[in-house]
Amino acid sequence: MLSICIPHYNFKNPKLFEALATQCLALDIEFEILIIDDASETENKLYLTAIALPYFNILFLEDNIGRAAIRNLLAKKAKYKSLLFLDADAEILKPDFIKNYLPYIDADIVCGGRIYDALKPNSQYLLHWNYGIKIEQNAETNFHSNNFLIKKQVFSTVKFNEVLTKYGYEDVVFGIEAKKYGYQIFNINNPVMHIDLKSNQQFLNDTQNALQNLVFLLKQQPNAGLQQEVKLVKQYYKLRAFGITHFLNFGNKFVLKNLEQILMDSKIKFKNTILAIYKLYYFHAIIGINHM
Repeated sequence: MLSICIPHYNFKNPKLFEALATQCLALDIEFEILIIDDASETENKLYLTAIALPYFNILFLEDNIGRAAIRNLLAKKAKYKSLLFLDADAEILKPDFIKNYLPYIDADIVCGGRIYDALKPNSQYLLHWNYGIKIEQNAETNFHSNNFLIKKQVFSTVKFNEVLTKYGYEDVVFGIEAKKYGYQIFNINNPVMHIDLKSNQQFLNDTQNALQNLVFLLKQQPNAGLQQEVKLVKQYYKLRAFGITHFLNFGNKFVLKNLEQILMDSKIKFKNTILAIYKLYYFHAIIGINHM
């Protein structure tokens, strides 16, 4: 009936697997928990070998294939017609989390959402936490890849774009493609908590990777719909239409360097506003003045 698909990479989270198994067993449904480890470091995946229950299916990859390809592989290996994708760094908050998805088992795509812990973390994780609390968990984007239910048939039609090997925007592209095929995406209030906060530097690195992915997609697929779906792109081309983007050329590297220092300073407030400015400058720096 239900294949729970979890891409695993360098994050130990046995409580997630325990919570999912407990809920599925209590509901007395046919299920499997399919975990594929994407070539984690040995010390971060050994604990998976101790799970020997029949409803767990755990596979280990020798080489890392990336965020998009591993989700496609999970869908291919899943044995049931309904797939529930969860990131491995999720915490189940509701005792009826699985039950809440069952009424939507025949829907095309259903997203449950994510939230962040309201407790403020150590200063070295504030950049990710601020963004998560104020931006990410309130995002209006229709599709989120961290927690969603999908028909296997629908997934086999859409799939994740495996050209994208770096972090970022693979979920946006998936959502756009799903809409193009006419599939309906529903959002329900059934969130998981994101518990693996990245350090300020790692979060900034991921932001850069995501923007590089975005520019790559815009150049490779200019008609993919990203200009309509991604707020940053919409803003950028609006500014360019008014002839303003050339001002971003002046001292670009100097501005970026200083913005990075400000973002790393835990005493500075309005981090998300500064991050938005940083993204605009970085996006301009890598997209090329004559692009499109």
